[in-house]
Amino acid sequence: MRRNLATLVLWTCAIPVFAQPVGSPTPAAPQGPKAEVYVGYQEQWDLGQVSDRDLRPPGPRNRLHVSIDWDLSDRLALAFDPSFAIYSGDRVGSGLQLSILGGPRYRFGARGARLSPFAQVLVGVAHGMVTVRPGLQPVPGSRTAFQISPGGGLDVVLNDRLAVRIIQVEQRMVFGASARDASLAVSAGVVMRFGTRPR
Repeated sequence: MRRNLATLVLWTCAIPVFAQPVGSPTPAAPQGPKAEVYVGYQEQWDLGQVSDRDLRPPGPRNRLHVSIDWDLSDRLALAFDPSFAIYSGDRVGSGLQLSILGGPRYRFGARGARLSPFAQVLVGVAHGMVTVRPGLQPVPGSRTAFQISPGGGLDVVLNDRLAVRIIQVEQRMVFGASARDASLAVSAGVVMRFGTRPR
């Protein structure tokens, strides 16, 4: 009796194994994106004392904001943020600001959640070139300085390939012997996700 019962239990447990078709694939492990490209619109306002305020037009400056993330895990990514801004005005000449930033971006929230908040600390260099109108001081020139940009934002994930960044806020601070600059930047846009990475 006990032997028959043991045999019945063994065959019952074996049924799912034998019922599975030969060569059927096993479920794939969950995957995440390998890289993300953010394209958005940004407004930037000066904060505090700015070394070349007299050379800038009043009001916010706007630019196209592009950044690239290389995802190391669901939580951590290496962010690369190249940017440039052009400004001009009647009482000033024209200026061009270039910056190259990079650093860690950390994501919070549950894995696979639709809302994906993040925080970042990016560091790099900023280069500014100014061409002023005749009779204005200082004379035209350029400068290069160290830049740091702490900030954060919130993404809404639509699917595996697309997300909407409803807001990103960061403070951009420039430090150097001839340049002291601080500004607040706010942007929003679209995040495109590429590749696959095992989780």
